[in-house]
Amino acid sequence: MSDSTFWDKVHAAAAKATWAYLATAKGAQPKVRVVHPGFEGERVWVATGRASAKAVHVDKNPKVELFYQIGADMVHLTVTGSAKFVEDLAEKKRVWNGKVFDYDLSQFWPGGAESKDFGLMLITPDRVELTSLPEMMTGKKPEVWRASRKKGVTRARVLLRKSRALRRSSFRGCASLCPDGDIRRLLKNTPRTAARGLALVAACR
Repeated sequence: MSDSTFWDKVHAAAAKATWAYLATAKGAQPKVRVVHPGFEGERVWVATGRASAKAVHVDKNPKVELFYQIGADMVHLTVTGSAKFVEDLAEKKRVWNGKVFDYDLSQFWPGGAESKDFGLMLITPDRVELTSLPEMMTGKKPEVWRASRKKGVTRARVLLRKSRALRRSSFRGCASLCPDGDIRRLLKNTPRTAARGLALVAACR
């Protein structure tokens, strides 16, 4: 499943659930509270009092987890990640006016995004798990998205581009110095692209 398809399913599940349980930590003691989050792409926003207990917890320990309320379809959506409070007024106004939340924030903060007690929590997911009770009963594994996997793929692509560039520059640098037979032998004995380039450079020095 592609990332875009997975996130479409996540957004749909979150929209149906509405409410979620936010787990924070007070020292070594977990604390759970009901919140009304809003998804924006791969990010989750939570509006809360800036001086609330959960805000105090997050300021000391950013690790959090959200478990969305289970509806009639028994879908289980869990978001694990790190939270922080956004203090930039321009960003707070953008989220406020962008209708990220499906309820009227002014019910709680009549003064708008500039309200002193308006706390805007941003949760950046490290891991998102989506499953359902029927799927679990049939032994189907949960669908899981990991930020580390996405970063790993990006890094792999960067390294691949660099290795290809190295390979091209190595061929250009060695073409006039190495006999064709030596190049073929080196390529055969060093199958990885980056190693090929390095081997050619070493052989031609």
